[in-house]
Amino acid sequence: MAATPGPCDRLAPTGRPRVGVAFCFVARLITAILFLAPLAAFGELPPEIGYVFPAGGRAGETRDVVLGGYDWTPDIEILPHDPGVALLVTGAPTRVLIPEPPHLFGYKARANDRPCPREFPARLTLPADLPPGLYRFQVASANGASPPGVFHLSRYESFVEDPDHDGPQILPALPVVIDGQIGRTAEIDRYRFTVIESGPVSIELVARRLLSPLHALIKVTDSHGSVVLDVADTAGRDFSISFLGKEGETYDLAIHDIDYAGDRSSVYRIELATGPIDPTIPLSDIPALEKAGHDLPALGRTVIQSFLRHAVRDGFFHADMHPGNLFVDREGRLCAVDFGIMGRLGLKERRFLAEILYGFITRDYRRVAEVHFEAGYVPEHHAVEDFAQAVRAIGEPIHSRRADQISMAKLLTLLFEITALFDMRTRPELVMLQKTMVVVEGVARRLDPRLNLWSTADPVVRGWIEENLGPIGKLSDAGRSLSQLGRAAIALPEMLDRAERLTRKLEEATKHGFELSATSVEAIGKAEARRARWGNAALWAIAGLLLWFAVKLLD
Repeated sequence: MAATPGPCDRLAPTGRPRVGVAFCFVARLITAILFLAPLAAFGELPPEIGYVFPAGGRAGETRDVVLGGYDWTPDIEILPHDPGVALLVTGAPTRVLIPEPPHLFGYKARANDRPCPREFPARLTLPADLPPGLYRFQVASANGASPPGVFHLSRYESFVEDPDHDGPQILPALPVVIDGQIGRTAEIDRYRFTVIESGPVSIELVARRLLSPLHALIKVTDSHGSVVLDVADTAGRDFSISFLGKEGETYDLAIHDIDYAGDRSSVYRIELATGPIDPTIPLSDIPALEKAGHDLPALGRTVIQSFLRHAVRDGFFHADMHPGNLFVDREGRLCAVDFGIMGRLGLKERRFLAEILYGFITRDYRRVAEVHFEAGYVPEHHAVEDFAQAVRAIGEPIHSRRADQISMAKLLTLLFEITALFDMRTRPELVMLQKTMVVVEGVARRLDPRLNLWSTADPVVRGWIEENLGPIGKLSDAGRSLSQLGRAAIALPEMLDRAERLTRKLEEATKHGFELSATSVEAIGKAEARRARWGNAALWAIAGLLLWFAVKLLD
């Protein structure tokens, strides 16, 4: 017997698929796509760099290293950023390396959960003229390129730890750089060294800068077991520290992770040397700079470009950059001290400075003149053409001179003198800028007498103009304008309400006069009473004088 359809049953029309079946099919298809897409993406991850061990070398040497990586494929290619560096894979990779026990538990395990690498033997070749510091490289395959990896170049001979050594490892005579690796949980590396001469002993840790996960704790003890140094890198920024060593004394150095975590990616370098930490050389000591092997022309360009970046890009610059306030560290970085005098430039002044410098570089004197008028520095009753001609008289002779005969500071001085003839008022911030530029230019010329100021300034000024006055800058200005309009629109109802209340009060005051509060009336009454009291006193004084004169006359 056939079942009778119930009131809730729905019969599909003959020859058509059921809507419910089609919907389920589409839903399953979408679910399958969403589930399989991450799996496909997971199989095509770009490679990543885990570590290099030993984590660097010394200029002029070739050494075998191990590269730890993730998702590396046979078509991997290593790309050092410095063209003189060579880093080549020399063999087949290892299997995936699982961390050895013991293992952490709880929050420490979650905080130190790291992927498992494969290691590739490689050979690192460093040119002899490479200065100390950090150097980057990338690896690439058909799946993409990795983020940069880092290795470190030191001036000192390297000592590579022996992971199977039991007890403190004996270091050679200082200075030396230790290449180490906290390869497993709860590992503590120990080293022993002897100080030949009394004086400061400096320790510089390089770990986090190598992208190592190590938060190092370093402890130094003397031969009696007394702790002379105990410092932890809780901020994860590496550190440099020193202690006073004694002649002939033997010291033990121990290093481990703060949480006692560790795996093969926890690489580190420790520079041990006698003498103060990171000594700097004053920029005024040219012989010492040359002896240290610094590139003086490059330092001259750095001085000019650093000043222009701070002035044009940041609007905040060191306004006392004489040679006594400038130093160079051992890695060639420029260091400034004594920030007692600082200069500020608003966006309007920065645009003015950038455009006039760029106008002189490109010989667009008309634009230089227009910038002065747009900024409101030159009154409008003067002609742009006349001012442009005066500017041309300053700028054109520059381009017929040698690079070492051009003075940017003198150019600004002449420009200010010309603008004074066109009724331009003195701008204190521009005067400070011009004076600082005179000093900066003198410092740079002392380092490199043949320095080409225009070619040195061009990338800084051109880059700022393209970023701020080009299409991107126009969009940023439009965004700021829209933001200001938005704030004004939000405040508009409140402003209209205030205006309406003010208008109503003015109308009432016109009809009925101003209403005074009780306090105001009382204050006015007291003031009038004081005025009347003094007036009455004056009248009584006059009456008394008249009476006195009358008595005198009668006598």
